[in-house]
Parts: sequence; C-alpha cells; structure tokens
Amino acid sequence: MSEQGSGFQTIIALGNLLATLSEGGLNESCKNRIKEVAEKILELSPDNFISIMADIYELESEAEQFLRSL
Repeated sequence: MSEQGSGFQTIIALGNLLATLSEGGLNESCKNRIKEVAEKILELSPDNFISIMADIYELESEAEQFLRSL
C-alpha cells in the first residue's frame, strides 16, 4: 500500500472515530483513547483538540438540521 493510500485510510478512520466520540455513549477509557490517538495523529494540543470537537459538534447539528429539512 502506498504512503498516500495509508494516510487517506488513516484520516477516514480518524473521522469515523471522532464522529463516534461526538455521539456519546462511550466509556471514559474509550473517549480518552480516541482523544489521545487524534492528538497524536493530527499533532494537536489538548486545546486544539477541544476546538476541533466543538467544530464537529456544530457540523453534526447542521447536518441534523439539513436532514430534517428534507
């Protein structure tokens, strides 16, 4: 597998993990592990991670509103 393909798969998998995190329902251990992995892969500080999660929550809300309007 090429480095580019591997990176693409990593970012898709990370996106799925962050979406799952935003939905809630995970135990604290899982939440912390996703946070640690995201910070490492994206080279984020804890504050930057919180900022990204705020953006994800906002996008989730916008997507739900859009789907309700259909």
